[in-house]
Amino acid sequence: MAAVRGGRLASAVVVSVLALGALWLACGFRIARAVDHCAAVKAAGGSMWGDAECRDSIKVMTPMAVLSLILMAVAVRLEVKAELAEEADAQICEAAASAHDVVLPDPELQQPVITPAGPGPGPERLIVCAYDAVVVLMIISLSLYYISVILMGKLLQMVGASILEDYPGDEGIAAVMVAGSIFKNIGYLSLSVWHFCLVVPYAVLRLRRFLKKVVSLIESA
Repeated sequence: MAAVRGGRLASAVVVSVLALGALWLACGFRIARAVDHCAAVKAAGGSMWGDAECRDSIKVMTPMAVLSLILMAVAVRLEVKAELAEEADAQICEAAASAHDVVLPDPELQQPVITPAGPGPGPERLIVCAYDAVVVLMIISLSLYYISVILMGKLLQMVGASILEDYPGDEGIAAVMVAGSIFKNIGYLSLSVWHFCLVVPYAVLRLRRFLKKVVSLIESA
């Protein structure tokens, strides 16, 4: 029963990870779609805060994307712990069953059965856990880094635009705005490449592991 409960917990955590990943993807696509629209609004002389799509992307979608990424990392960590606990419980149960089958011939000489501690997770499982931890750390670190590059580029553009209104034709401020645009475009490009080169394949692998776990639970039921 403990193994079944552990398997259900691990499966529930994996479902949460996939749901958070889908939410993060949806927020990312919504933000990426709103970038061109907000740039057009800004170029037309309008205010991004006055436009509903731009305002929702800044106030709602961006915080949701960051929050879902953080919660996804926490859920992955909980999933790894649940899988390790499930495997340890199964090994302890097997060791206890093996010890219970050993009976001394003379009842007077029979010693109390001591359930040995189950062996630790196998090396393959430890490698998988280490891989999960490293990949999640890389996803969070580089995603936050690329997001900070995008925000820095956007900040340079906004500051340059506000200063350029008071000092039109200033070449230095124009260069700052160009640098901000370059930073922003590099950040978006790097985030997209990073996402499709690592995040999507990693999510597919986790989905495959989740489906294998569901099949094993169905077969053991």
